[in-house]
Amino acid sequence: GAGESSYYNYRYHSSYDTLYRFSEFDLVVGPPSESFRTADAALDTATRTFWRKFESAEVIVNPGPFQRMVDFPVQRQVLVLEGGIIGRGGSSQWILEKQILLKQHSAAIVRYH
Repeated sequence: GAGESSYYNYRYHSSYDTLYRFSEFDLVVGPPSESFRTADAALDTATRTFWRKFESAEVIVNPGPFQRMVDFPVQRQVLVLEGGIIGRGGSSQWILEKQILLKQHSAAIVRYH
């Protein structure tokens, strides 16, 4: 189902018939550059986060109930989302960071600059 003509949509329980369009949906990260037999193979034990590399970015996921600090050896571009959905002024921008604080149950998209 995840081909070039496919899309995934966030559905909120009280507005099931609404198509939400977030600015990060337009981000092209390319195919994954590695495969894992299990999710645990993507776990960074120092930060307790999961990392997945793609052709032009990395996705870092914090599935746990606690915030996690992630330090980078060099500055990275971090995708920052503002304002929610595009129809209500939502947008995204890349900012340079040497570290990020991942909230619980959240993720970040980063790339080298």
